[in-house]
Amino acid sequence: MIKHLVFDLDGTLADTLPEIHATTDAFAVSRGYRRPTPEETRHGIGYGGRTLLCKLFGFAEESEELSLAYGEFLGFYDEISGTRALLYPGVEEFLRGWSALPARGFSIITNKPGRPAEKVIRFTGLHAHPWSAVIHGESFARKKPDPLPFLECFRQVGVSPDEVLVIGDSDADVLGARAVGAKSLAVSFGYTALPELEALRPDGLLHDYADLEREIARLSQ
Repeated sequence: MIKHLVFDLDGTLADTLPEIHATTDAFAVSRGYRRPTPEETRHGIGYGGRTLLCKLFGFAEESEELSLAYGEFLGFYDEISGTRALLYPGVEEFLRGWSALPARGFSIITNKPGRPAEKVIRFTGLHAHPWSAVIHGESFARKKPDPLPFLECFRQVGVSPDEVLVIGDSDADVLGARAVGAKSLAVSFGYTALPELEALRPDGLLHDYADLEREIARLSQ
């Protein structure tokens, strides 16, 4: 029986590509790099800012150059985050309905840094909903798809993995859910191409928030 929902943020609850791309563009201009296209930025979203910089600009992981670049990137990110994000259609209606049900809850697990995540949550009005937990990319030593943020979320909320449905738009969500024994729904309107999502073999695909209640019922059987 599904009692608790864990949502990703970028590309799942909110379309944040315009502001993430504006951040990568500002960083590229400041450094004199080739400016990435929106599509290139889209394909880099999901694993946090450091990985995005590695994918877009070729920084070596764990390098000093990456650390310096990430600090600069965060300066732009902090300024631009929470200025252009939009909730996907049906998000508000679904969250209101789900939170009204007895013994039901929802949380956010995002790889986004803490302050930008908080700014997006407030800008889009998501802060008005009764989230059981909000876990961001700086909450723990390891990020999705590592099991740690999922297990800590479940512990904080007081649910077992078989009571949880993870909803996200990337392999970080699907593989993370699988690693801890939770079910997963991959959203088709996020930042990962549909063939890539299907290859991950989630427990289902979500094309519209209007269908989420029905998917929950199916996966609860």
